[in-house]
Amino acid sequence: MNIREYLGTNIDTDLITISVSGDDSSKFLQGQLSNDIDNLKDNNYQYSSFSTNQGKVIATMRIFKKDSEYIILTNHDVANFIIEGLKKYILMSKVNIKLIESKCYGVLGENIVNEGKSKLTKNIYNLKKENDNYILNTSSSKCSSYIVVTFSKNVPSFLAESIISDINISKLIDLTNVFPRLNDITRETFIPQVLNMEKHDGINYKKGCYTGQEIVARTHYLGKIKKKLFFCSCESSPLSDESKIYNKDAEVVGELLQGNYINLDKYYFQSIIKINALDAPLFMDEKEITIEES
Repeated sequence: MNIREYLGTNIDTDLITISVSGDDSSKFLQGQLSNDIDNLKDNNYQYSSFSTNQGKVIATMRIFKKDSEYIILTNHDVANFIIEGLKKYILMSKVNIKLIESKCYGVLGENIVNEGKSKLTKNIYNLKKENDNYILNTSSSKCSSYIVVTFSKNVPSFLAESIISDINISKLIDLTNVFPRLNDITRETFIPQVLNMEKHDGINYKKGCYTGQEIVARTHYLGKIKKKLFFCSCESSPLSDESKIYNKDAEVVGELLQGNYINLDKYYFQSIIKINALDAPLFMDEKEITIEES
C-alpha cells in the first residue's frame, strides 16, 4: 500500500477523549493501565491498554498529559466501558473521570503541521502542544502522520488551509500502523500481546501490579503467543464482518477485527491470524489476502 496517495487531513468522529484528574490520578492510573504512567512527560504520549482481571483488553488508547490531568484518547465505542471500569477501582482515591469535549483530526503529510511553531521532532511518541491543540506524532517509515486533538471550538489555524481528504485519515493511520480500535463486539476478547501492543511499547513489564497484569506478564515470560494482529488487504470487501480467514485446506486460521477496515483502491483491514499459518496462502471469501504489515 502506498499510503502517500492519501495525503491530507480530516476530522475523526470515532475518537473521543476522557479526562482523569485529581490528586491521586497518577497513582490510580498506574494501577490500571498496561504502560508506565510515570514515564509520561509534557512532550510525549503513550500507547496503553485497560484490561479485565483476566487480562482481556477492554480498550486500547493513547494517553497524554494536559496540564494537571491525563487525557485518554480512544474509540468512542468503548469510552463508557473505560469510565465504568475505572470507576470501580476509585474507592477512596481522589480521582475524577469524565468525558471531555474535543475534536480529533488525522493528518497525513509533512508540510501540514510539522512546520513553524508546530514543528515536531522525529522522536517516537513525540507530542507538541500549541494553545489548546495537542499534536501527536504517529509517523512511520512509510509516511509522516499526526493526530491532532483540539479542545478549542475552532479548527486549529495550522490546519485551516490543509487539503481535506474524503476518508478517515486517523483511522487509516491506525490501520497501517497496526494499532487496533476495539468496539462493543471485540472488547474483552484478546490479551494485549495479541493486539500488537508490544510493537507500540504499550506494555511495561517492569512496572508494578495493575489490573490484568498477572496474565499479561505470564504470557510474556512463559511462552509465545499463537496468534497476532496483522494489517491485510484483498481485492474486494468480505461478505460480512464475521467472515473468517482460511488456509488452502479450508481450515479457519484467522478472523477480521471488526470495525478495523477501510475501502480504498483495495479492501484494507486488520485481522487476528495464527502465526503458524503465515507461511502458506490465506483466503477470505475465496479471495486471497495479502499481509501488508505485522
